[in-house]
Amino acid sequence: MKNLIFFLLVLPVLAIAQIERPVGQRYTLTTAPVLAVSPNVLSFTSNAGTASAPQTFVISGVTGTVSATASGPDFEISLSSGSGYGSSVSGSAPLTVYVRVKSSTTEGTKFGMVTASFAGAENKYVGLTAEVTDAPVTKDTAIFSLSAAARVCSADNVTNIAGGPTGAVRTGSINGISFSSIATNRWENFSGASAFDGQGTTSGVFFTQCNGSENAVMRNNWIKTAGYNSASPQVIISGLKTGSQYTVRVSGTTAGGAVGARMSGVRVQGNGAISAEQTYNPGSTPEGPNSNAGVVFTNITPNSSGQITLWLYYAGGGGNMSAFNGIEIREQ
Repeated sequence: MKNLIFFLLVLPVLAIAQIERPVGQRYTLTTAPVLAVSPNVLSFTSNAGTASAPQTFVISGVTGTVSATASGPDFEISLSSGSGYGSSVSGSAPLTVYVRVKSSTTEGTKFGMVTASFAGAENKYVGLTAEVTDAPVTKDTAIFSLSAAARVCSADNVTNIAGGPTGAVRTGSINGISFSSIATNRWENFSGASAFDGQGTTSGVFFTQCNGSENAVMRNNWIKTAGYNSASPQVIISGLKTGSQYTVRVSGTTAGGAVGARMSGVRVQGNGAISAEQTYNPGSTPEGPNSNAGVVFTNITPNSSGQITLWLYYAGGGGNMSAFNGIEIREQ
């Protein structure tokens, strides 16, 4: 009797269940898409005021369009290494994302994050750290060599100012600093001329070698003058920092020992009165002041236009004119 009752109660339920379930239907289990980022940490070192070199990470694991967003004020992202940086990018996975420290970032340890996202997927994150230091200070240095041949030694901060004809303006520049002679200058060429470095008429170079050769700079040309005129300087140096002070060194020339072509005096003017003259008589006995180091002026501040002006003049005691064939400018 009990079996009969069970059969009568259960059989209709099984029949109904069989009717409601379509024959042959399959059930599919679905899972959410899973994003991946690699690597998930990036570390940078950079100088304040300059954007860092970029680093990359890749978003993958899905098919379709993915997005990346940088958070924090110190980092930016792009789809290109050299341009297009901002706070967000998007594109088809797998997607390579470039990350760098912004040029506006100040000194210190910085932290940030990039969030990678895809519709229906859990976000992934790339941690960012950066050590930002003060930008290195680059001090102005320029050496102008008055030589017959065009010689430039960028590694030694040397550029050549070729001479002649007499009365012509001659110009040149290196490291953003420019040399310009005045049109009334008397520019001479003589094969025996060399910068005077305390060794008489030898071919020694006053300031520096050029590509390892002493004979490569400050030879065969010089600027000369027979007198001093405050209204007519010989050389103007421009492109200097108006708030800095400079050391100015000027080389004389032995001109192969010719008495009439030695540097007997120089005056310099920056942002103020014309500096007291420095005399230099390599042919005199004893030699004039600074003869082994050239004529040296220190603590010269450029004028408001970033210029320093030089005059040659005849100081007497060693020749009938003044001449030089090299100028060095160094920021102190």
